[in-house]
Amino acid sequence: MDYEFWLKVIGAFGVTVGLLLNWRSHSERTTFEMIDRLYMLCHTLESHILREWRLSHLFCIGEDDYLITKARVAKDLSQEERDEFLVKEKLFAVHVFIVYEQVLYQLENSAKPLHRKRRKFLREMLDYFTERLLLNPRLRGFLELDPNGESLHLESKSARKLLDAQRGYQKKRAAQDKTAIPIKYDLYGPFSNEGQQGLLETRN
Repeated sequence: MDYEFWLKVIGAFGVTVGLLLNWRSHSERTTFEMIDRLYMLCHTLESHILREWRLSHLFCIGEDDYLITKARVAKDLSQEERDEFLVKEKLFAVHVFIVYEQVLYQLENSAKPLHRKRRKFLREMLDYFTERLLLNPRLRGFLELDPNGESLHLESKSARKLLDAQRGYQKKRAAQDKTAIPIKYDLYGPFSNEGQQGLLETRN
């Protein structure tokens, strides 16, 4: 009797361990696939910039780099070409914001106890967007013009979270360094006839 009981216990334990190992293997595989897909999206954005180098100001991180690149991409363009690149600029910006939203939703829908490593990676990716790439002055300018994100194909909740995250980041920077330069944005970019106007400071 005891012998049969312990055989059942050992058998049940073996099945449980097998299921846990199988779940862990599946979880790791899906996490690796998710990481690959996100990096592929970033590579797709970079490939587009290589084909349309006059949009490279949208991939600049840092105000100085942005202003230098903005001046270069605007050189020797006819009015017709400026009109064309105004449209292309907005479409590329929409792609960037959609990738941000995808990362946000993946993080929000990853269970905390079960996917710690996945959530850590997604938080780091989200920080890259909110605290680096989407602080690009032109991308920030699009969000200033449309804080609800409708024309950027964002859900309003995603747009609000982005704005809140960036304002929180700005306050954190100011608290850590009293000389920190406020986050700035560009409402017009290089292709608009008003594009020579300077950058504006983000409101807290």
